[in-house]
Amino acid sequence: MSDAQRAIELLYEDAGLLDELADDDARLLMQWAEKEIEALALRHPDEAEFDEAVSQLRQLLTRMNRYVGRHAYLTPEEQQDWVRKIVESASNLGYNIPIEQMSAPPSAQGAPDTRTVLTGLLQAIDSAKSGPGEAQSELKPAPTDMPLLTDTHTGDTESNDEKIEPQD
Repeated sequence: MSDAQRAIELLYEDAGLLDELADDDARLLMQWAEKEIEALALRHPDEAEFDEAVSQLRQLLTRMNRYVGRHAYLTPEEQQDWVRKIVESASNLGYNIPIEQMSAPPSAQGAPDTRTVLTGLLQAIDSAKSGPGEAQSELKPAPTDMPLLTDTHTGDTESNDEKIEPQD
């Protein structure tokens, strides 16, 4: 069994990577993660380097899972905290995403659905890693009239009595 196959199997065994997501969103995130692991295996032929990169990917997946699953209940400030953590995790994998790329213009449509948020995150990461010779994954584009984050200008957010703190 290759290192990549082993890493993929370990991802599927970790329910905590997907526990905040609906089945379709979890499937989309895992398909993306499988492609990332294959790419990491090519970039890191040394086993120790590959294992470290996979560890960084797991942290990114966990943060994306938490953010996407909880985004509708987070304040705009909490959303920005999560986005910063996601950008940090992506940066640890070598994907430099400007924080502005993860924010969206204001919209009167309220909080976007989880698929829109997840697709937007994956597209932002894929565009950051796409350079000459690197293909982007085949994600369907998110509607351009829907934001990744809740409208921070009007304060329109769904709320919840309990505050959800970003955790790894």
